[in-house]
Amino acid sequence: MIALAVAVVGIATWPAGTSARAATATPAWSVPLRMVLVTLTVVGLAALEPLLGVVLAGALASLPTILLVMTPAVHWSQGPADAVTLVWGTLVSITGTVVFLVVLVATAPALGLWPALALALLALPVGPAATRALASRLRRAGLLRGLVGVEVGVLAPPLHRQQLGVDPAGVRELGR
Repeated sequence: MIALAVAVVGIATWPAGTSARAATATPAWSVPLRMVLVTLTVVGLAALEPLLGVVLAGALASLPTILLVMTPAVHWSQGPADAVTLVWGTLVSITGTVVFLVVLVATAPALGLWPALALALLALPVGPAATRALASRLRRAGLLRGLVGVEVGVLAPPLHRQQLGVDPAGVRELGR
């Protein structure tokens, strides 16, 4: 529930659109380097598992680790707007992952593995769609200003808002 709530608030308070920048050619060494960095990070977390515990090590070894490598690489090769888009897409899609896992865990004991997997796959798009709809309603109702305690559009420092072309008074349209 916490992941879903954070995703809804994050999407609803996300700053307005960003300015596009032409992509630059990615060097040939970039993808292998990213693969090595993610692998080393995951192996390092696996080695720390006795200290961190299974749950924390597993949580850190998934999306946060991948984003830790991917976001700076996208920022460097394609610019800050594309890095922001990567993180926004991850925020939206994480709710699909949560719905998939909840449906799988809830239905596997009663239905068996394969029917539960099929049902979880069918439920996968429900998370992002519901999150975007709820975030849009909360934003239109103005409920997040008091709940979050920040003005929409001040989530990034002023210099970054200017570089990204963010309208400090607006919010990203979620229907894209």
